[in-house]
Amino acid sequence: MKQIFQTLVGGIVGFFGMYFALSLDFTSDFSIFGLELTLFITGIAVLLLVFTMVTIQRVKRKAKLQLRGEEEDELDSKQYKSFSDITLGSVVAMVLSVVATAIAVITEQPIWVVVAAGATLIGAIVISIITPGLIKLIYPERDLPKPGEKDYAKKLLAVSDEGERHVMLEGLYRTHNTMNLALFIALLLLMIYSVSTGVSQLFAIFVVALILIIANVQYTFSIRNKI
Repeated sequence: MKQIFQTLVGGIVGFFGMYFALSLDFTSDFSIFGLELTLFITGIAVLLLVFTMVTIQRVKRKAKLQLRGEEEDELDSKQYKSFSDITLGSVVAMVLSVVATAIAVITEQPIWVVVAAGATLIGAIVISIITPGLIKLIYPERDLPKPGEKDYAKKLLAVSDEGERHVMLEGLYRTHNTMNLALFIALLLLMIYSVSTGVSQLFAIFVVALILIIANVQYTFSIRNKI
């Protein structure tokens, strides 16, 4: 009964959501907000980069501390959380800077705006390259594989304990499900945009669909061949 109710509610929400989306005016000229939008997104990306750089320096300082017992365990936990924050911050900054650069180029903003967004993108890429090496600094006593090594994922799982593997696999499984849903919604939104504006988004639809298919084929065969 609960599943039937959830399906019914989902259908109603989906119907009204689709009706609302189709009623929106997608033909508005958003290029007039190009400068403000580019600067706003670039500003957020810069703040994230500053945060990641400050956190990197804090991780390096704490890595030099010599602690024992509970203090060492507490430091390890804080260092791991800081590493996760750095990874997330650099990835989000890189995505935002790509979006900002794209908006600046497509809406034909002044060259200094394009350069600023591009420089932010380069900075995000540099930090994302540096970040994986911090894990060796945090855990110098562990024989962890280098990020550029062949079969890095397999080697990392091999040296991780059961608890670490459980956390990683649970996170990856949730990410897989979320990406499936997000890409499927992206396909629907691209279709709605194409119908509403008359501007074909078939290329983007094909790309998103291909990514969705490849991701699911890779996931399915990776678990299918292990059983």
